[in-house]
Amino acid sequence: MPFLSLYGLNGEADSIHRGVTINLDVLCAVLGPPAAVLPAVPALAPGQTNRQRISSLTAGCGGACHNEQINPIGFAFEHFDGIGRYQDTENGSLAIDSSGSFDFVEGKQSFQNAGDLMRELADSTQAHTCYSKKLASFAMQRDIVTQDKPLLDALAKVSREDGSVKRVILALVQSDAFRIRTAGNP
Repeated sequence: MPFLSLYGLNGEADSIHRGVTINLDVLCAVLGPPAAVLPAVPALAPGQTNRQRISSLTAGCGGACHNEQINPIGFAFEHFDGIGRYQDTENGSLAIDSSGSFDFVEGKQSFQNAGDLMRELADSTQAHTCYSKKLASFAMQRDIVTQDKPLLDALAKVSREDGSVKRVILALVQSDAFRIRTAGNP
């Protein structure tokens, strides 16, 4: 619930920041830079859903970043208002659409709501690799570099197959990358 309320706009869902956060922090996706001048999110118009408002707002900003990465993930949480309360309708009695699809590194996956998206993330190699990257970077106190790809692949495999944080940490601390300092790595 803190995630949902942190990314809320005075009681309304903040689909953009919810989508950006999942992309950056869970998928390690590379997003393009934001526009130099960001327009304010307009008030909901009568007969308009939050999804329609955000789609209209972001339609002209280059497309791929919002329409293919940020918005689909953010819209999965449309059933949750700005403080995290579940809702079936919004702006009076308008039905909420939280469905979407996302192109993970292993292929495009569709979802109907946040629960479906969470299941897709839990099965995603991309999410497990991102988790492994963040854990390894923290544990080794350095940035992860291209030469660390075999380590990340191995850690992601342990994470995906076992799901145990303890086993991922054990695999990390038993790796040469963790135990042996090489030239060029601090």
